[in-house]
Amino acid sequence: MVWDTQRGVAVLHGGRPGGGDTWEWNGTSWTSAPGGGGAGSRFAQSLAYDEARHVTVAFGGFSGGARRNDVWEWDGTTWTNRTPVGSPPVRDAAVMFHDPVSQREILFGGGTTAGTLEDTWAWDGTAWTQLAPTQWPMRIPSGLSAAFHTTRGETLVLSGAMGDAWAWDGTTWIDRSPVETQVARANISGAFDAIRGELVWFGGVFPQTNGAGQIDTWRWNGTTWQGGLAPTIPSRRHTTAMAFDAVRGEVVMFGGSNGIASKNDTWAWNGSTWTQRTPATNPPARAGHKMAFDAARGEIVMTGGINDGKTWIWNGTDWAERVTVTPAPDLSGGPLAYDPDHQSVLAYAPNTSRTWRWDGADWSNVTPASMPVARFGAVMVADATEHVVSLIGGVAGGVPTGEHWIWDGSQWSPRAGGGATITYSGTAVFDSVRGEVVVAGGYLAGATLSTRTWLLR
Repeated sequence: MVWDTQRGVAVLHGGRPGGGDTWEWNGTSWTSAPGGGGAGSRFAQSLAYDEARHVTVAFGGFSGGARRNDVWEWDGTTWTNRTPVGSPPVRDAAVMFHDPVSQREILFGGGTTAGTLEDTWAWDGTAWTQLAPTQWPMRIPSGLSAAFHTTRGETLVLSGAMGDAWAWDGTTWIDRSPVETQVARANISGAFDAIRGELVWFGGVFPQTNGAGQIDTWRWNGTTWQGGLAPTIPSRRHTTAMAFDAVRGEVVMFGGSNGIASKNDTWAWNGSTWTQRTPATNPPARAGHKMAFDAARGEIVMTGGINDGKTWIWNGTDWAERVTVTPAPDLSGGPLAYDPDHQSVLAYAPNTSRTWRWDGADWSNVTPASMPVARFGAVMVADATEHVVSLIGGVAGGVPTGEHWIWDGSQWSPRAGGGATITYSGTAVFDSVRGEVVVAGGYLAGATLSTRTWLLR
């Protein structure tokens, strides 16, 4: 629904079920507009009032059981098809508004069968032009609302689901979001950047992304979260793996999934931008794998995602398979963490609840008599303050748990008071600057995405 400033009426068009009619509100009553069915039955279309040409513009939506990319204009009497050659791709639920600065309609985002779109287009009454802003709203590019801010001379676009606020100033998008809390995200992997003193994560999923994953980078500095797009952006992904390479001072990310296929690319984060590495050898594509920096040997250890029993090592330049006598444990849904007190990498196999140790050359089973029951989606992190490794949360027997177990190098024991909360498929790191464990993201009980950040001090 839009407001026609020329005629002083609100214009309502389409909707479910089978809405192809046009109605107008004059402040007192509704009137069905004669000739208002010309644009056909449709819903989830985009609607905007063009104040320069005094017409209501409708774009796309669902009509005839399919998404559309046609353009219709309503002059108060008749709908006219204005669809040109070179229209934006078909979509529904896009946001569209009139930009008084450029005197054009701006179209952004929307949904398709493949997921959400993040493109920006301008309509001048005759033709569409695709714009190329340097940044854009990226967390939920459909189901947005917009309003013009007369004082600032910009259109504010809001996402009620995520609390984002972005402004269009006639040329580009500007992030106007308030001070950020942690974004709701699951199937994430994080790493603590010890040089810059912050937790870093990339991508992850929430329900509105249809499993494709995200392209934003989030950082926690011990007090607040900051998220956004880096100058160079890895493609969409979730269930990736990350680790901080303390020798080379960068966060390394490998693989992940976009909901359709797994990846085998390697990226490095230097605190401000991502750089894709081009090693001579690439491990097979995978998702749901785990990585940990082996400080004793100055290299990153990776396993899981593919239950092939192989262990891969990153030396800062290239990947190499480390041939072992004992196959690597199946870590599908299980965590990996470096234990600095025992100079080894610890793995928890979720399907068997067994504990494994990597000494740089081979894996050994160190499962004690007492141990946590089998669970997946738990996070594991070495707490250098207490000199233990913590296993937190997960799903055990189909039920999310908030249990917190600690490993002292030989035994598991439950920690009184439980974990941070009932959570799984999030991330946990040790903040070496502030001496605390940070648990963030993932799901709460009931498969609700968590926006909480927990600190264990």
